[in-house]
Order: sequence, then C-alpha cells, then structure tokens
Amino acid sequence: MESTEQAVEPANGEVVDGEVVSSGAHSVSRRIGEVVVATIIIVLLINVLAVNSEQIGSSMASTFKPGDMVLASRVTYMLFPPDRGDVVVMRDPLNADGTVVRRVIGLPGEHIELRGRQVLINNLPLVEDYIGNPLAGSDNLSATIQLQLQKAEYYVLGDNRLSINDSRSWGVIKESDILGRAWLVYWPPDSISTVQRPLPASTSEK
Repeated sequence: MESTEQAVEPANGEVVDGEVVSSGAHSVSRRIGEVVVATIIIVLLINVLAVNSEQIGSSMASTFKPGDMVLASRVTYMLFPPDRGDVVVMRDPLNADGTVVRRVIGLPGEHIELRGRQVLINNLPLVEDYIGNPLAGSDNLSATIQLQLQKAEYYVLGDNRLSINDSRSWGVIKESDILGRAWLVYWPPDSISTVQRPLPASTSEK
C-alpha cells in the first residue's frame, strides 16, 4: 500500500535548503510600520525645527503673491538673532493663534524714523532694494513715526508699504514673537521656490 505524503508549509524562520523562510505578509507589515514611524519622526522634526505660515496677504507684495505659504527655519534664530532684511514668520499681533510674514527693518537699540515710504535708521536713509522706489513719494502715507527700539525689540514692515498692517499699526515686536526665518515658498505648487535673502539692507549718507 502506497503511503500518501502531505506537503507541509515551512514555518516562518525555518531553514530550508540553507535559506531562512520568512513570511511575506510579515515583511510587508514591517515595512509599512517602518514607513509610518519614519513619517512621524519627520513630522515631529518639522514641527520642532520649522514653522508654517498662514496664507500671505497683500502686505508682502511684490515679494510674495497673495495666497503664498512659506516654511520658516526655527533653527536659524536658535543660533543667531534676527538681522535686518530677514523675512520672518511671526505671531500675528491681532490673532494669538495665527502667524504673519513680514520683513525685519529695525534692530534693538536703533532709532527708527518713517517719513511716508522713507525709512531712516539712526538718521540715515535705509537702502531697500527689495521694494520698488523705496524713497519715492509718500502716496498719502504722510504720517511721521519716530521711536527708539529697546533690548529684544524689532521693527517689521511689509514690502508693500501702501499696506500698514505692520509695526506702523502694531508697534514694536518682541524677539520672542519672531518664530523663524522664511526660507521656502511651498504653496501653491506654481510658486514653489526658496526665499532669497537680499544683501544686508544698509543705510546711506546720500
């Protein structure tokens, strides 16, 4: 009488002909788990090292388009203080849960004066190549503002000087309100680009 042999499926981890047999399903599950863990780590790192902005309005035209969103580096200001000309993501002074994007103009200890569009730092005109005709007519911005910045105080302006949704209406900004330096426009897709840092804004005696 012939004996009938039944095929036996190798157990996971069993050595067959010198090779370790592993479960395909187990391998796939492990890979998915690794991807999930890696994704969580990346998200946590981004939240720790970077900050997202709200949609940018018209106050930063023409450097940014309305609707642009930027990613800012928190690490930069862990190592160095904000510098003049930096585009920063900061807490919205009018909305504790929101953020805005503005440019740093005045630094701690400086005397700031605004005459329409013209900005003077310690009585010297500020050269601003990132906005058009910075020393042109006032366009009805006739008010003169003068103030002395104290320790850890900054003065920020929008690149669109016709909008006064900046330090002209908020007042000075504390260093603790500046969250990071903008470095990447990530939305919408057709605007994806790095945020170019201009040459350090300077004052001129001319």
